Amino acid sequence: MDDNMSYDDTINDEQQHEIITRSRRVDPPSHYAFKIDSYSVFSEIEMKKCESGDFEVDGYKWKLILYPNGDEEVQDHISLYLAISAKDNLPLGWEVRVIFRFFIFDQIRDNYLTIQDGKMRRYSKMKSEHGFTQLLSHNIFNKASNGFLVDNSCTFGVEISVLKASNKGEILTIYKEPQQDTFFWSIYSFSVKINEFYISEPFNVKGRQWRMVIYPNGHSRGKTSHISLYLRLDSSETIPLGKKIYAKFLLGVYNFVAKKYIDKSKEVWFAATSTGNGFHEFLSRKDMSPHLQNDVLYLKARIVAMSAVEEF
Repeated sequence: MDDNMSYDDTINDEQQHEIITRSRRVDPPSHYAFKIDSYSVFSEIEMKKCESGDFEVDGYKWKLILYPNGDEEVQDHISLYLAISAKDNLPLGWEVRVIFRFFIFDQIRDNYLTIQDGKMRRYSKMKSEHGFTQLLSHNIFNKASNGFLVDNSCTFGVEISVLKASNKGEILTIYKEPQQDTFFWSIYSFSVKINEFYISEPFNVKGRQWRMVIYPNGHSRGKTSHISLYLRLDSSETIPLGKKIYAKFLLGVYNFVAKKYIDKSKEVWFAATSTGNGFHEFLSRKDMSPHLQNDVLYLKARIVAMSAVEEF
């Protein structure tokens, strides 16, 4: 790969043992640009480093530190660092967590080379600057056709994301077999039920109230052809907006010929807006006879796994 291509790629920086991504974009850096005229003077006077003025991002003072001929043992690259300033004004034991990206303006193509690794840096009293020792090689930077150094002028830039801890989170627990007793529901005079739907009495599972809902003449795609059967949270239960409750459950109907309950299983994340979930086509109305005795329909519900969330 020649010099003209090597800076627009993802490379492995051996010095820092991390992946540094170099890419292009049109938009300038949103936080700070550092333009330098008479760049060649740095070498003429053997200037080791050059610092920008302070600038503010997210309530903190920052500055760029440029090493034209590299920092430490590196002499064939430009080194660039982001340092936190006004450290004496920060509280005792301060720490600032940051992700940043650097920019170099391409004056020929009118876009920016962006350089980043996505790594979070911790700024503290012990470590107040971070950056890239091998930002860009001299061969690439100085080559006129690359557009970084034109008429002895160049521009560097930076964008900073300060990561602020909210100290908020949640603990998710999934309970297996949380229900001590299966809930049974007997519906008498089933064949003469005229309401669109019927709701069972509530039953408690791990402190939450649940109900069964049946549509004798079906609901949604099961309307007129099937019995629809659902599980829902009681109306007294509240789920915070954006949160959900997981439940894996069985809904069953007793079959007098087989002498057992015929179950169907489903798992659902119930949200604040959930009106219930289950089976539109739980049981075909044509197949009702094995499930009725003395016009009584026997149903059951069992929650076999359920989540609980504790916020902190």
